Amino acid sequence: MKYYSEKLDKMFDSEDELFKAEEEKAENELAVEKEKTALSKAKKAEADKVQLTDKEVDEAQENLKKVREEAQAKIDAARKEAEDMLKEAYKKLSVAQEHRFEALKAFNEKFGPYKTYYTGEKAYNEFQKTLRYFDNIFNDFRWFF
Repeated sequence: MKYYSEKLDKMFDSEDELFKAEEEKAENELAVEKEKTALSKAKKAEADKVQLTDKEVDEAQENLKKVREEAQAKIDAARKEAEDMLKEAYKKLSVAQEHRFEALKAFNEKFGPYKTYYTGEKAYNEFQKTLRYFDNIFNDFRWFF
């Protein structure tokens, strides 16, 4: 006699074969279900870890925002202080240059054109002064960044 299993949709020669096959299928389904459950639990545990790290990242970003604002305030204050120092130095330079031009003008009116010769260290210093002047003209833009 043949035996039909509705669970397996298959015919078997004996009742023992049918029960054994259905039992194996049930065990396999149970093992697959346990594996899915274990995988789901592991996935949930890893997802929880990711959520915890999301919190950590959010806190670090807030801290970075706060520190960046503090740093920008310090940079702005230092830039303002530096600009004030430079303005004062430029004023002193302007006054000194004005005095020099007045002295040159007075000399020229009394004795004619003023002439000077640069040699040795004095020439080198004057050359360096000129280089710094041009460097300042072209590099003043660095204060804006």
